[in-house]
Amino acid sequence: MYANPAGPSWPTQPSSPPPEPGTDWNERIAAHVNAMHLSGGLFLLTFLIPPMWLLDAVRALSPDDPSADWPSFLWPVLLLVSIAVFHACVQIPAGVVGSWLMAGRSALTGYLGALLLAGVLAVPTLVWVMGVRSGTETLVMWADYTGRCAPSLGVYLWFVRRCERRQARLTAMRSGSSYGPSAPRQHGDPLFPEEPRWWR
Repeated sequence: MYANPAGPSWPTQPSSPPPEPGTDWNERIAAHVNAMHLSGGLFLLTFLIPPMWLLDAVRALSPDDPSADWPSFLWPVLLLVSIAVFHACVQIPAGVVGSWLMAGRSALTGYLGALLLAGVLAVPTLVWVMGVRSGTETLVMWADYTGRCAPSLGVYLWFVRRCERRQARLTAMRSGSSYGPSAPRQHGDPLFPEEPRWWR
């Protein structure tokens, strides 16, 4: 048997059929929707530890006080509504922008950008949407909501990055560039021209 001067030849694999139009975008949208639900659930779980401003407001109310804006038994309902409003107006936009920043840069850049945007969006959300009146209450609630939102934003970006890696591997397999052990990672997706970076 003669040696192959060009080196070992790897068996060729039949190329996969091209994906249907819109498949990649559908997978991205599905990844973001799942990340929204996952991060929103984590954000809700953080309120199992009640915030101090809520406990102080409930203690300050008398059950028979007719001048109170809201009865004390409605405070849990108002808290759930405020969580949903903050999730829709702050957490989701910050997560989407952070994932966009993370696509061409490091994950830390995307996370810091998401935190910055969440801190900015929290102020008008608390004042104009949730109706917080005094500056002291706004500052206290801003720190509480933003601090609880921070870990859930990290979960949002982690989940999106995980889906990006999976999508990049599938794109490489479809293009037929990942069969050899030293084949370059070239992806046809313009958002992922090279293998996504590790979380750092």
